[in-house]
Amino acid sequence: MKKITIFFRSSLLFTFLLFISFSSTAQQWGGSTSQTNAIYRSGNVGIGGTSPSQFKLGIRSTTNPALQIKHNTTQASVELAIATFNGSYSNIAKTGDVVFRTGGYVTGDFIIASRSSDDIVFTTGAWNTEAEKFRIDVSGRVTVGAFASNTLFESGYKFFVDQGIYAFGAIKTKNDLLVDGMVRVGNVSTPNIGSGYKMYVERGILTERVKVALSSTTDWFDHVFEPEYELMSLHQLKKFIETNKHLPDIPSAQELVDEGGVELKEMTQLHMKKIEELTLYILEMNERLEKLEKENEELKKGAE
Repeated sequence: MKKITIFFRSSLLFTFLLFISFSSTAQQWGGSTSQTNAIYRSGNVGIGGTSPSQFKLGIRSTTNPALQIKHNTTQASVELAIATFNGSYSNIAKTGDVVFRTGGYVTGDFIIASRSSDDIVFTTGAWNTEAEKFRIDVSGRVTVGAFASNTLFESGYKFFVDQGIYAFGAIKTKNDLLVDGMVRVGNVSTPNIGSGYKMYVERGILTERVKVALSSTTDWFDHVFEPEYELMSLHQLKKFIETNKHLPDIPSAQELVDEGGVELKEMTQLHMKKIEELTLYILEMNERLEKLEKENEELKKGAE
């Protein structure tokens, strides 16, 4: 009787130690696949692996999507997987890519919704260098790139792109297109574009109208007709042309090449100035001609 008691106590101790040993490590659950009751687990759960030590639920898979949520009636599903080779789970996926996709029976939209008062944010980078790349805020405004505070969004605008947009197709807007910077159309690497310009168009512009604004009356040359305006004499003008091979105030061909082209506003102003000076020369010559004609008439009368 004493031996039986000792054996029973030893068996009980062994069973208790075995239970403690299994409780302190990951445990395997091999329940029925048709289980309908609730399953409770206070530790970590591993699917496809034996050591779910870091997370409450660990899923490992090398062949099928690691996670699938499926509608029992329509068979529509959403799946999460890591591509094991190029093209797996998605024809554009590369080995190691994370693929979040819908199954073939899904007929509705793929919706990412936030029902809180906070934004939806997408980030990339390592855990210690993670940076924001895309944000949709609660008012519907979209930020691509570094986060733009509300002060960077002017009233009424919905889209902000950090460091610009590169597009192969057309960009169409039904309202104004506002650009706070330089616009280049055509070859964006064209050299000799001076500072201060806002737009460059390769191969020219075809338009029915061009209007150049003037900031003040001093941008025009009405003062040429003022009495105090000093008009260069024809003798001085001739000498200047013989020496420089171009009109006074008009840049030479070499200067235009060095400066990268013709300033339309400035050249129009200079053309008008020269037209007004030419008018003064014509009026001056007409006065001389009238004076000569008058003197000639007087000489004719004296000779008779």
